[in-house]
Amino acid sequence: MRAVRWQQVKGLLLGGGATVLWASFYPTGRYLFGEEAEAMDVLWLTFLRLELGAAGFLLYVLFRQGWRRLWLALRVDWRLFAGLCIIGVAAESCLIFLSLSYTTAARSSLIANTSPIMTAILAYLVLKEEFTRHKVIGMVLGFAGVAGAMLSRGGDIYGGGEGFWIGDLLALAAGFSWSVYTVWGEGVTRRHGSALATAVLLGGGGLSLLPLMLISGSQMTLAMPPRVWLGTIYLGVMTGGVANAMWLAALRVIPPGRLGALGYVSCSLTLILSVWLLQERVTPWFVLALLMVVAGVYLMMSGKAVPDVPESRPAESDG
Repeated sequence: MRAVRWQQVKGLLLGGGATVLWASFYPTGRYLFGEEAEAMDVLWLTFLRLELGAAGFLLYVLFRQGWRRLWLALRVDWRLFAGLCIIGVAAESCLIFLSLSYTTAARSSLIANTSPIMTAILAYLVLKEEFTRHKVIGMVLGFAGVAGAMLSRGGDIYGGGEGFWIGDLLALAAGFSWSVYTVWGEGVTRRHGSALATAVLLGGGGLSLLPLMLISGSQMTLAMPPRVWLGTIYLGVMTGGVANAMWLAALRVIPPGRLGALGYVSCSLTLILSVWLLQERVTPWFVLALLMVVAGVYLMMSGKAVPDVPESRPAESDG
Protein backbone atom coordinates (compact mmCIF):
# COMPACT_ATOMS: atom_id res chain seq x y z
CA MET A 1 0.00 0.00 0.00
CA ARG A 2 2.84 2.37 0.89
CA ALA A 3 4.58 1.55 -2.40
CA VAL A 4 1.41 2.38 -4.36
CA ARG A 5 1.04 5.67 -2.51
CA TRP A 6 4.67 6.55 -3.24
CA GLN A 7 4.10 5.84 -6.93
CA GLN A 8 1.14 8.22 -6.88
CA VAL A 9 3.24 10.94 -5.21
CA LYS A 10 6.06 10.33 -7.69
CA GLY A 11 3.62 10.64 -10.58
CA LEU A 12 2.23 13.93 -9.29
CA LEU A 13 5.77 15.28 -8.77
CA LEU A 14 6.72 14.36 -12.32
CA GLY A 15 3.53 15.91 -13.68
CA GLY A 16 4.06 19.00 -11.54
CA GLY A 17 7.65 19.35 -12.78
CA ALA A 18 6.46 19.20 -16.37
CA THR A 19 3.82 21.82 -15.56
CA VAL A 20 6.45 24.21 -14.16
CA LEU A 21 8.58 23.86 -17.31
CA TRP A 22 5.57 24.37 -19.58
CA ALA A 23 4.60 27.49 -17.64
CA SER A 24 7.87 29.06 -18.84
CA PHE A 25 7.06 28.17 -22.46
CA TYR A 26 4.41 30.87 -22.86
CA PRO A 27 6.37 33.95 -21.72
CA THR A 28 9.48 32.67 -23.54
CA GLY A 29 7.56 32.16 -26.77
CA ARG A 30 5.83 35.54 -26.43
CA TYR A 31 9.20 37.18 -25.75
CA LEU A 32 10.66 35.75 -28.96
CA PHE A 33 7.66 36.71 -31.06
CA GLY A 34 7.49 40.17 -29.55
CA GLU A 35 10.99 41.30 -30.52
CA GLU A 36 11.95 38.93 -33.33
CA ALA A 37 8.68 38.44 -35.21
CA GLU A 38 10.38 39.03 -38.55
CA ALA A 39 12.78 36.15 -37.85
CA MET A 40 10.01 33.73 -36.93
CA ASP A 41 8.72 31.00 -39.19
CA VAL A 42 6.27 29.06 -37.03
CA LEU A 43 6.63 25.74 -38.86
CA TRP A 44 10.43 25.88 -38.97
CA LEU A 45 10.69 26.97 -35.35
CA THR A 46 8.32 24.18 -34.28
CA PHE A 47 10.33 21.64 -36.30
CA LEU A 48 13.58 22.71 -34.62
CA ARG A 49 12.01 22.67 -31.16
CA LEU A 50 10.59 19.16 -31.58
CA GLU A 51 13.73 17.65 -33.10
CA LEU A 52 15.95 19.21 -30.43
CA GLY A 53 13.66 17.76 -27.78
CA ALA A 54 13.74 14.32 -29.38
CA ALA A 55 17.48 14.08 -30.08
CA GLY A 56 18.72 13.28 -26.58
CA PHE A 57 16.00 10.72 -25.91
CA LEU A 58 16.57 9.01 -29.26
CA LEU A 59 20.27 8.60 -28.49
CA TYR A 60 19.42 7.30 -25.02
CA VAL A 61 16.94 4.75 -26.38
CA LEU A 62 19.32 3.53 -29.09
CA PHE A 63 22.18 3.21 -26.60
CA ARG A 64 20.18 1.44 -23.86
CA GLN A 65 17.58 -0.51 -25.87
CA GLY A 66 18.86 -0.64 -29.43
CA TRP A 67 17.31 -0.29 -32.90
CA ARG A 68 15.40 -3.53 -32.54
CA ARG A 69 13.38 -2.28 -29.56
CA LEU A 70 12.58 0.96 -31.39
CA TRP A 71 11.56 -0.90 -34.55
CA LEU A 72 9.31 -3.27 -32.60
CA ALA A 73 7.51 -0.36 -30.93
CA LEU A 74 6.94 1.34 -34.28
CA ARG A 75 5.70 -1.87 -35.90
CA VAL A 76 3.25 -2.61 -33.08
CA ASP A 77 1.83 0.90 -32.59
CA TRP A 78 2.65 2.79 -35.79
CA ARG A 79 -0.94 3.97 -36.32
CA LEU A 80 -1.24 5.32 -32.79
CA PHE A 81 2.20 6.93 -32.95
CA ALA A 82 1.36 8.56 -36.30
CA GLY A 83 -1.91 10.02 -35.01
CA LEU A 84 -0.32 11.35 -31.84
CA CYS A 85 2.61 12.82 -33.77
CA ILE A 86 0.32 14.79 -36.08
CA ILE A 87 -2.51 15.80 -33.72
CA GLY A 88 -1.00 15.73 -30.25
CA VAL A 89 2.50 17.02 -31.05
CA ALA A 90 2.84 18.87 -34.38
CA ALA A 91 -0.60 20.52 -34.39
CA GLU A 92 -0.48 21.41 -30.68
CA SER A 93 2.99 22.97 -30.94
CA CYS A 94 2.17 25.01 -34.06
CA LEU A 95 -1.14 26.25 -32.65
CA ILE A 96 0.50 27.41 -29.42
CA PHE A 97 3.25 29.26 -31.25
CA LEU A 98 0.69 30.90 -33.54
CA SER A 99 -1.49 31.92 -30.60
CA LEU A 100 1.44 33.73 -29.00
CA SER A 101 1.78 35.99 -32.04
CA TYR A 102 -1.77 37.29 -31.43
CA THR A 103 -2.45 37.10 -27.71
CA THR A 104 -0.58 37.43 -24.42
CA ALA A 105 1.25 34.63 -22.65
CA ALA A 106 -1.16 34.48 -19.70
CA ARG A 107 -4.26 34.35 -21.92
CA SER A 108 -2.76 31.71 -24.21
CA SER A 109 -1.77 29.55 -21.22
CA LEU A 110 -5.11 29.86 -19.46
CA ILE A 111 -7.18 29.10 -22.56
CA ALA A 112 -4.93 26.29 -23.82
CA ASN A 113 -5.30 24.72 -20.40
CA THR A 114 -8.95 24.01 -20.99
CA SER A 115 -7.37 20.68 -21.97
CA PRO A 116 -8.13 19.16 -18.52
CA ILE A 117 -11.84 19.52 -19.30
CA MET A 118 -11.48 17.88 -22.69
CA THR A 119 -9.04 15.31 -21.26
CA ALA A 120 -11.52 14.27 -18.58
CA ILE A 121 -14.30 13.91 -21.17
CA LEU A 122 -12.10 11.89 -23.55
CA ALA A 123 -10.78 9.76 -20.69
CA TYR A 124 -14.38 8.96 -19.71
CA LEU A 125 -15.38 8.08 -23.29
CA VAL A 126 -12.23 6.18 -24.25
CA LEU A 127 -10.76 4.80 -21.02
CA LYS A 128 -13.97 4.64 -18.93
CA GLU A 129 -12.38 6.78 -16.21
CA GLU A 130 -14.62 7.59 -13.27
CA PHE A 131 -16.65 10.80 -13.67
CA THR A 132 -17.17 11.98 -10.09
CA ARG A 133 -19.34 14.85 -8.93
CA HIS A 134 -16.25 16.77 -7.81
CA LYS A 135 -14.75 16.42 -11.28
CA VAL A 136 -17.91 17.62 -13.01
CA ILE A 137 -18.23 20.69 -10.77
CA GLY A 138 -14.53 21.42 -11.18
CA MET A 139 -14.76 21.19 -14.96
CA VAL A 140 -17.77 23.53 -15.09
CA LEU A 141 -16.06 26.04 -12.80
CA GLY A 142 -12.83 25.86 -14.77
CA PHE A 143 -14.62 26.31 -18.08
CA ALA A 144 -16.52 29.32 -16.72
CA GLY A 145 -13.21 30.82 -15.63
CA VAL A 146 -11.70 30.35 -19.08
CA ALA A 147 -14.78 31.88 -20.74
CA GLY A 148 -14.45 34.88 -18.42
CA ALA A 149 -10.78 35.24 -19.34
CA MET A 150 -11.64 35.32 -23.05
CA LEU A 151 -14.07 38.19 -22.41
CA SER A 152 -11.54 40.24 -20.44
CA ARG A 153 -9.09 42.77 -21.85
CA GLY A 154 -5.39 43.08 -21.27
CA GLY A 155 -1.99 43.54 -22.86
CA ASP A 156 1.76 43.45 -22.33
CA ILE A 157 4.91 45.27 -23.51
CA TYR A 158 4.21 44.03 -27.05
CA GLY A 159 0.72 45.47 -27.18
CA GLY A 160 -2.86 44.30 -27.02
CA GLY A 161 -6.09 44.86 -28.81
CA GLU A 162 -8.82 43.49 -30.97
CA GLY A 163 -6.77 40.61 -32.41
CA PHE A 164 -6.69 38.76 -29.08
CA TRP A 165 -9.66 36.57 -29.96
CA ILE A 166 -7.71 34.97 -32.85
CA GLY A 167 -4.96 33.90 -30.48
CA ASP A 168 -7.54 32.76 -27.92
CA LEU A 169 -9.21 30.44 -30.45
CA LEU A 170 -5.84 29.05 -31.58
CA ALA A 171 -4.96 28.35 -27.94
CA LEU A 172 -8.32 26.62 -27.46
CA ALA A 173 -7.59 24.34 -30.44
CA ALA A 174 -4.15 23.60 -28.98
CA GLY A 175 -5.84 22.54 -25.74
CA PHE A 176 -7.93 19.98 -27.61
CA SER A 177 -4.83 18.61 -29.36
CA TRP A 178 -3.11 18.24 -26.00
CA SER A 179 -6.05 16.35 -24.53
CA VAL A 180 -5.73 13.83 -27.38
CA TYR A 181 -2.01 13.49 -26.59
CA THR A 182 -2.67 12.94 -22.89
CA VAL A 183 -5.41 10.32 -23.28
CA TRP A 184 -3.94 8.21 -26.07
CA GLY A 185 -0.33 8.81 -24.97
CA GLU A 186 -1.04 6.82 -21.81
CA GLY A 187 -1.25 3.58 -23.81
CA VAL A 188 2.02 3.88 -25.71
CA THR A 189 3.82 4.96 -22.56
CA ARG A 190 2.69 1.90 -20.63
CA ARG A 191 3.76 -0.41 -23.43
CA HIS A 192 7.03 1.16 -24.48
CA GLY A 193 8.29 3.44 -21.71
CA SER A 194 8.41 7.22 -21.48
CA ALA A 195 11.88 7.71 -23.04
CA LEU A 196 11.05 5.76 -26.19
CA ALA A 197 7.60 7.33 -26.48
CA THR A 198 9.09 10.83 -26.09
CA ALA A 199 11.73 10.19 -28.76
CA VAL A 200 9.23 8.83 -31.27
CA LEU A 201 6.45 11.36 -30.64
CA LEU A 202 8.61 14.48 -30.68
CA GLY A 203 10.82 13.28 -33.53
CA GLY A 204 7.87 12.04 -35.58
CA GLY A 205 5.88 15.18 -34.82
CA GLY A 206 8.65 17.32 -36.24
CA LEU A 207 9.07 15.15 -39.34
CA SER A 208 5.32 15.27 -40.00
CA LEU A 209 5.69 19.03 -40.55
CA LEU A 210 8.16 18.64 -43.43
CA PRO A 211 5.56 18.25 -46.24
CA LEU A 212 3.66 21.30 -45.01
CA MET A 213 6.90 23.28 -44.73
CA LEU A 214 7.86 22.43 -48.32
CA ILE A 215 4.40 23.27 -49.68
CA SER A 216 4.17 26.57 -47.80
CA GLY A 217 7.74 27.62 -48.63
CA SER A 218 8.92 27.90 -45.03
CA GLN A 219 12.12 29.81 -44.42
CA MET A 220 14.30 26.91 -43.31
CA THR A 221 17.39 28.80 -42.28
CA LEU A 222 19.92 28.53 -39.49
CA ALA A 223 20.78 32.24 -39.78
CA MET A 224 18.63 33.33 -36.86
CA PRO A 225 19.48 35.92 -34.18
CA PRO A 226 21.31 34.50 -31.12
CA ARG A 227 18.35 35.19 -28.84
CA VAL A 228 16.06 33.20 -31.10
CA TRP A 229 18.51 30.29 -31.07
CA LEU A 230 18.84 30.36 -27.27
CA GLY A 231 15.07 30.48 -26.88
CA THR A 232 14.57 27.66 -29.39
CA ILE A 233 17.13 25.43 -27.66
CA TYR A 234 15.53 26.06 -24.27
CA LEU A 235 12.02 25.44 -25.60
CA GLY A 236 13.17 22.29 -27.38
CA VAL A 237 15.25 20.64 -24.67
CA MET A 238 13.48 21.72 -21.50
CA THR A 239 9.83 22.44 -22.39
CA GLY A 240 9.95 19.86 -25.19
CA GLY A 241 12.06 16.80 -24.38
CA VAL A 242 12.39 16.92 -20.59
CA ALA A 243 8.85 18.11 -19.85
CA ASN A 244 7.22 15.62 -22.23
CA ALA A 245 9.25 12.73 -20.80
CA MET A 246 8.20 13.69 -17.27
CA TRP A 247 4.55 13.95 -18.35
CA LEU A 248 4.56 10.58 -20.10
CA ALA A 249 6.30 8.97 -17.11
CA ALA A 250 3.62 10.41 -14.82
CA LEU A 251 0.91 8.92 -17.07
CA ARG A 252 2.19 5.45 -16.17
CA VAL A 253 0.89 5.85 -12.61
CA ILE A 254 -1.66 8.69 -12.69
CA PRO A 255 -4.89 8.46 -14.77
CA PRO A 256 -5.03 11.02 -17.61
CA GLY A 257 -8.19 12.74 -16.35
CA ARG A 258 -6.62 13.44 -12.97
CA LEU A 259 -3.16 14.32 -14.24
CA GLY A 260 -4.58 16.67 -16.86
CA ALA A 261 -5.96 18.91 -14.13
CA LEU A 262 -2.38 19.97 -13.29
CA GLY A 263 -2.51 22.09 -16.42
CA TYR A 264 -4.53 24.64 -14.47
CA VAL A 265 -1.57 25.14 -12.12
CA SER A 266 0.47 26.18 -15.16
CA CYS A 267 -1.91 29.12 -15.70
CA SER A 268 -1.04 30.63 -12.33
CA LEU A 269 2.71 30.19 -12.86
CA THR A 270 2.50 31.65 -16.36
CA LEU A 271 0.62 34.69 -15.08
CA ILE A 272 3.32 35.37 -12.47
CA LEU A 273 6.10 35.03 -15.05
CA SER A 274 4.22 37.16 -17.58
CA VAL A 275 3.64 40.01 -15.13
CA TRP A 276 7.27 39.85 -14.01
CA LEU A 277 9.01 39.44 -17.38
CA LEU A 278 6.56 40.91 -19.90
CA GLN A 279 4.84 43.54 -17.72
CA GLU A 280 1.53 41.95 -18.62
CA ARG A 281 -1.48 44.02 -17.63
CA VAL A 282 -4.26 41.98 -16.09
CA THR A 283 -7.78 43.09 -15.29
CA PRO A 284 -9.79 42.22 -12.18
CA TRP A 285 -11.97 40.02 -14.42
CA PHE A 286 -8.93 38.03 -15.52
CA VAL A 287 -7.81 37.52 -11.91
CA LEU A 288 -11.32 36.35 -11.01
CA ALA A 289 -11.26 33.97 -13.97
CA LEU A 290 -7.92 32.60 -12.82
CA LEU A 291 -9.23 32.02 -9.30
CA MET A 292 -12.21 30.14 -10.73
CA VAL A 293 -9.85 27.96 -12.73
CA VAL A 294 -7.70 27.22 -9.66
CA ALA A 295 -10.83 26.32 -7.69
CA GLY A 296 -11.82 24.04 -10.54
CA VAL A 297 -8.51 22.18 -10.48
CA TYR A 298 -8.79 21.74 -6.71
CA LEU A 299 -12.18 20.10 -7.09
CA MET A 300 -11.00 17.90 -9.96
CA MET A 301 -7.96 16.71 -7.98
CA SER A 302 -9.73 16.29 -4.63
CA GLY A 303 -12.17 13.57 -5.69
CA LYS A 304 -11.63 9.88 -5.04
CA ALA A 305 -8.72 8.43 -6.94
CA VAL A 306 -9.63 6.36 -9.93
CA PRO A 307 -9.09 2.64 -9.44
CA ASP A 308 -5.96 1.25 -11.04
CA VAL A 309 -6.17 0.07 -14.63
CA PRO A 310 -6.52 -3.72 -14.82
CA GLU A 311 -3.19 -5.44 -14.92
CA SER A 312 -1.61 -5.83 -18.34
CA ARG A 313 1.81 -6.55 -19.78
CA PRO A 314 4.20 -4.23 -17.94
CA ALA A 315 6.04 -1.59 -19.93
CA GLU A 316 9.74 -2.12 -20.39
CA SER A 317 11.95 0.05 -18.27
CA ASP A 318 13.28 3.27 -19.76
CA GLY A 319 16.66 2.38 -18.40
